[in-house]
Amino acid sequence: MMFVRTIVIICALILTSTSYAVTPAECGAKVLPETQGPVQVTPEDYNNLKAHEIESSGLQPSLNLMTSGGNSEDTAIMIFAVTGTVMLFMWIPYAALLTYRAIKKPECFDYHSLISADFNYLTNNESRSGTTMSLQYSYFLREKFDTDGKEFGFNFELGRYHFKDKEDAQLVNYTNNYWLAGPSILFGTLIRGALIPAFKIDLLAGTSFHSEVKLMLKADLKAMLIFPNQILAGIGGGADYIKGQRGRGILTHVNDLSTHILLTIGYFF
Repeated sequence: MMFVRTIVIICALILTSTSYAVTPAECGAKVLPETQGPVQVTPEDYNNLKAHEIESSGLQPSLNLMTSGGNSEDTAIMIFAVTGTVMLFMWIPYAALLTYRAIKKPECFDYHSLISADFNYLTNNESRSGTTMSLQYSYFLREKFDTDGKEFGFNFELGRYHFKDKEDAQLVNYTNNYWLAGPSILFGTLIRGALIPAFKIDLLAGTSFHSEVKLMLKADLKAMLIFPNQILAGIGGGADYIKGQRGRGILTHVNDLSTHILLTIGYFF
């Protein structure tokens, strides 16, 4: 009888010890406070969450600015390659030579300034769009008796951009200012009192005043018509490259490369 009572006591002790519930706090786990109502998520938290979901799925986020496919990237790369080649083999040697000659014989050279307002619309994407509005100043140099119709100059541009996601404004929606500078070639002599067709190539580099944008590049190809009253108007296209902080913030889900179409109106003197 004593033996049976001992067995019962031992079984009761085993059952009570195994059914003892241990709280997470007793094991050193972090206990989250209970929340009342919906949790407020900031745009930065939303972007970080999206980036984490992409990384956990094994996919690398595509950091191309306004494009969803490889075709527009290829077009942008081609535009940069063409403008870069032209500037390397034409602008650098000729601009250096003309500058040297202008220092020696300034009376043999003409100097022109051009001020223009440009409107760019970033293309090749169904879900995201972008626009830029800018004011550009160009300074050109050419020999007075040059019959080739080429003028070599330098640009400085100040502008403002706005990029947004058409489906989710929290993902991409920001506006800021930027500055760019770089070489320019004008095919078509700037002559007062004449109607002249012209073609302008620009290759610009700079940055934005936004902390997450590190580098901006732009290549413009402009077909213009210069009127006798020295006003000019034109259309064109080009490519953009925007280098931001990868994997975080506003540029997490946008592409580096894009193409654009543009309208320009200006005045030369």
